[in-house]
Amino acid sequence: MFYPDTTRFSDGFLNHLKQIAHLEHYPKGKNILTPGEPNNKSWYIKKGIAKIYHYIYEHDKKNKDIIIEREIITCFLQEQDTLNIVDSFFGREMGKYYIEPIEDCTVYAITKDQFEECYRLFPEVQEVAREIILGYKQKSDLRANLLSLKAEERFVAFSKTFNTSRLSIADLVAYLHVSRTHLGRIRKDNLRIL
Repeated sequence: MFYPDTTRFSDGFLNHLKQIAHLEHYPKGKNILTPGEPNNKSWYIKKGIAKIYHYIYEHDKKNKDIIIEREIITCFLQEQDTLNIVDSFFGREMGKYYIEPIEDCTVYAITKDQFEECYRLFPEVQEVAREIILGYKQKSDLRANLLSLKAEERFVAFSKTFNTSRLSIADLVAYLHVSRTHLGRIRKDNLRIL
């Protein structure tokens, strides 16, 4: 299920959104948001996929003097998903994550001020905000559940919820927390089963 469920929006709210939202285009690989930036917009994906991620730094297992930067993808978002950093957009904190398209993205954007105006004009927007937050919680829960599985099971379970053919090997590795070699074996084994 997509959050928020736009089929439940009133005609008045939908018409208002059509008046205030504007189209933006982001090419693959160009950051929409970076850490330290305030998340002053919310985007609704019309076409494309984006990822939300951050980096962690850890010591190399063989040489403790070497620090390795590792990308951690927290979620993937696609058509009909709302794209933002909820603790920044709703909580006024500075963003701690990157948002980057992994395909060219076309999105509808509204500013935080426009969203707050909608709060005043349409009582249902409180429910919309709740659903956006719920959608991100579900994406977080999905990743936590995947990481609780054996590495061999993660790709299979994730493939049931998302079209993995649209994702690069590097992005799958960063999301599923498996090595590139291990992921290659898992994908090969699953292709034989299908």
